[in-house]
Amino acid sequence: MSRRSRLWWAASLTIAVGGMAASLSTSEFGWMYFGSGASCPGSEFYSGEQNPLWDVAAYVPILSYGAVPMVALGFAAHWLGTRVGRARIGRVTARAMAAIALVVHGVGPLAFLVDVAGDRVCLYSEWGGPEGAWFSIGPNVVAVGAALCVFAAVRRPRHRLRALLGRLVRARWVRRTVACGGAGRGGAGTGGRPGFGSHRQGVPAHHSGHAAGAGR
Repeated sequence: MSRRSRLWWAASLTIAVGGMAASLSTSEFGWMYFGSGASCPGSEFYSGEQNPLWDVAAYVPILSYGAVPMVALGFAAHWLGTRVGRARIGRVTARAMAAIALVVHGVGPLAFLVDVAGDRVCLYSEWGGPEGAWFSIGPNVVAVGAALCVFAAVRRPRHRLRALLGRLVRARWVRRTVACGGAGRGGAGTGGRPGFGSHRQGVPAHHSGHAAGAGR
């Protein structure tokens, strides 16, 4: 595991743990809001019964601790895969954990952005102002940040990608060169045969000329 990857993993774990601690410290607070008749589909979906993530979180308690479990599992998979020579499996597993964290915790911030972009009144009428919004989706925002750090931690460096692309291009060029060389050699061999045949055909004509001279 490279130094860059270790730094991103440290940032992801720190953000995830800090976000979970902040959410636990504010779990006793609440707020009140008053409806204004504005259309706020994001809040209706996120807080309503049609949101399937509430049922998922109820049956999978590990999702109730922010992104900490997903980040920890992704880090363990990446570290173990690197140690045993299966780095690709470790990267894929870490990306899967980060994707789950994004899906679970990204709905709240996305719903908030939809409401605020559609009508600024929703910020106060449905989300309780900046304080209420942070209380509601602050831990989700932190979890999304931790998941993005996981993607950065397992990303392949650009120089490695360039080296891989260079090897692929060189291998394709070599195959094309070999194929063209084989075709050229085959054409040269085929083209030499008619000349050899014409030389053989010219031999009887040469001898017949000498025979004619001798007859004279």
